Amino acid sequence: MMTKNWSTAILGAVAATSTVVVGLASEVQAQTLVRQWSVENAVSDSYHNANHNHAFWLKGFMGGNNFDIDGPSTFKLFDNGTANLSGSIVSQNQPQYQFTFDIDFVADSWNPKRELKNSAYSIIDTDTWDFFSFDGPVSLAGAGALAGYSLDLTQRGAPNYGFQVGEGANGKNINEGISGWFRWELKDSQQQVVASNVGDINADIEAVPEPVSTVLISGLVLGGGTALKRKFARK
Repeated sequence: MMTKNWSTAILGAVAATSTVVVGLASEVQAQTLVRQWSVENAVSDSYHNANHNHAFWLKGFMGGNNFDIDGPSTFKLFDNGTANLSGSIVSQNQPQYQFTFDIDFVADSWNPKRELKNSAYSIIDTDTWDFFSFDGPVSLAGAGALAGYSLDLTQRGAPNYGFQVGEGANGKNINEGISGWFRWELKDSQQQVVASNVGDINADIEAVPEPVSTVLISGLVLGGGTALKRKFARK
């Protein structure tokens, strides 16, 4: 489970080892990987009112709305409050329709969007969720039969259409996950819009175990720690 408490634990480890890494200031990167997760479809459980199984949902997309994760996909969190979601998806009904994605996010403040049954929120604490917005333009590259096409995404607005990450945040089950809401435009190779509608991301994420490296600790000590604290702050 990803909560605000894990960042405190990392910063505690940093304080204990600061004398070891203080001499590495000149080598610190502007952005250091803090944690990463593998990404899979979010499948409805007993706390959800439907029977869903997808990672991306593209309303009205030709051949079907539902897209599955196809191959290794990751969600990464960096010490400066940014994040990245990357990988590939394939249409459930038309497997020749594929996209690759590489989406950057920045920490932001949003209201949680609760999509599970009320009983789920006796288990889930939405105060532990973290919220993000797109960091710049987002465009998925078409593959397979869609090679040369692009799927441009625009984040939907207030009050609760941010991207949310945490336990139960995918809106389909109580697993750790991510969800978010957007508008999409499918463009051909001439950048002409051939279709458009709204869509969602609903995915499970599972932590990839990694030891805290010397590089990570030095990055947090020498400036990254401040950004990490700011990333978890609520406006």
